[in-house]
Amino acid sequence: WRLARGIDSRTINPDRETKSISAETTFERDLSDFRALEKILWGLTEEVSARLKAKELAGATVTLKLKTADFKIRTRARSLDSPTQLAGRLALRHGRAMESRVASLIEERGRLFSALCDLAGITVFPSGANFLLFRVHGDGRAVWKSLLARGVLVRDFSRWPSLDECLRVTVGTPEENDTFLAALRGTLQEVGPA
Repeated sequence: WRLARGIDSRTINPDRETKSISAETTFERDLSDFRALEKILWGLTEEVSARLKAKELAGATVTLKLKTADFKIRTRARSLDSPTQLAGRLALRHGRAMESRVASLIEERGRLFSALCDLAGITVFPSGANFLLFRVHGDGRAVWKSLLARGVLVRDFSRWPSLDECLRVTVGTPEENDTFLAALRGTLQEVGPA
């Protein structure tokens, strides 16, 4: 009787093991154009990817749930043996666009590397990849949390063996990199290097 009325003195623990991460949307009207739906699905995929990265998790199964105009729910799930295969297939299919993106990424990586080198309290490591690893001279975890609170997602390696206080940022567009650098500058002023 008490529980049915929301009366419960038990302690609530919101911290528990994450079992699934999802994203969903509802459309204002029925949607049958595959191209329009594909764009929306990619956005939802990116949202789930960002959530997984923020929690330092990976997924093994992808589930798609679709509610039709007559409110029937259709669900399809697929377990992935190698989640990176899709990225490879897309790269092969869109070669010229990928070459342009790679050239832009290399240029941005250099700009981001230089900007990080100019920041007091940061040691950045050279990279040939689409990310930069940098060490915070202070509490890397606190910097990671502050960046996350500012809406900027980087990978936290600060507790990994031999990577004490290290974080990893993925090289993005010039605008994304500027947002990251501004947030990092603000964070370093707030948290401060050691």
